[in-house]
Amino acid sequence: MNTSVDHAWYDFASASTQLQKKNPPLEQTFGESMLPTFAMSTEWIIEDVLSMRLGRPLTRGEIIVLTSPRAPPQQICKRVIGLPGDVVCVDPMGKYAPSTEHCVIPEGHMWIVGDNAAASVDSRTYGPVPIALARSRVLARVRSLFRFFLGSRARSSETKRQC
Repeated sequence: MNTSVDHAWYDFASASTQLQKKNPPLEQTFGESMLPTFAMSTEWIIEDVLSMRLGRPLTRGEIIVLTSPRAPPQQICKRVIGLPGDVVCVDPMGKYAPSTEHCVIPEGHMWIVGDNAAASVDSRTYGPVPIALARSRVLARVRSLFRFFLGSRARSSETKRQC
């Protein structure tokens, strides 16, 4: 029996359990900024926290959960469209800035947007966001019908991700 391997496995299992207590992998969404990708309040998302902690880089197009740059305890859900070194159009719709204005994303930052631009507060409002605010990747969405199979556990969840 190799005690160093057993000890490493115990450390990994313990860390994984602590990670899930702080960031449960199943959360309910609310808000309209990610319509039509996510419904306003009837869907659940399954999050991948571990790959973020292990340092797997973000990719353009991914939907992530991150700490809000405006209200730090709040968690928000947005799509990554720009990474360090990218040049992005600040506001293609011209609501917040001229549609010809562009921005180079600085090192350690990303550009995030909601899929429903008309109802989303995102990088068009507060500019590039530190990558360090990213908490998890959205792996899947689960329709409200899933609540039937989860029973009271699903209904008792106190945490919601604003999308």
